[in-house]
Amino acid sequence: MSDPLSPSANRPTRLPPREPCGDPASSRPTPRTLLLAVVVPVLTLAAAGVVAAALWAWWADPPVPADVTPENVELQLGSLFGVELRYAALALLLGGVAGGALTVPLRRSGWVLVVGMAAGGAVAAAVSYWLGVWWGPSPAAGSERSDLLSGGLVLTADGLFLAWPVAALAGCWFVSWLLDRDQIASSGSELPDLPPASAR
Repeated sequence: MSDPLSPSANRPTRLPPREPCGDPASSRPTPRTLLLAVVVPVLTLAAAGVVAAALWAWWADPPVPADVTPENVELQLGSLFGVELRYAALALLLGGVAGGALTVPLRRSGWVLVVGMAAGGAVAAAVSYWLGVWWGPSPAAGSERSDLLSGGLVLTADGLFLAWPVAALAGCWFVSWLLDRDQIASSGSELPDLPPASAR
């Protein structure tokens, strides 16, 4: 045991140096990485839009034209609401899952990934709607496809198209928050323990 009166015994214990996290210049995203951060979300969310269109065309139950009576109109408007609700549910589910899954490999792209998610969500909204209308039931004879009670798939609320980009961005934010939290927790657990006072 060292002499407690010696100068070396009173010196504070120096913590071992931490490993560097990497060269900041080398951690910057390359132009290829930035390009992928836009192209990959657009293509992936477009593919999710195709899946959503097929599911929407199969799952939706559009109102069928009938005699105009108060009872029939109420039932048909309820069916129309169900069509829109199913579209929104598929957009939130598939958009959120795709956005979260893409965040893991592309999160170092920074704000460019946000642009890619927003653009991909817009493409997915258009693809899912137009393909869903095309694959869905045909409108009844003598009615336009844009009519509310035509028998075909139609959306009356334009705000539903925002479900795709909002869901993709929400999934991206949630996964980023989880990864940052785990990284902070793991870095805190790697701090070295100070030796006991008797061993100094």
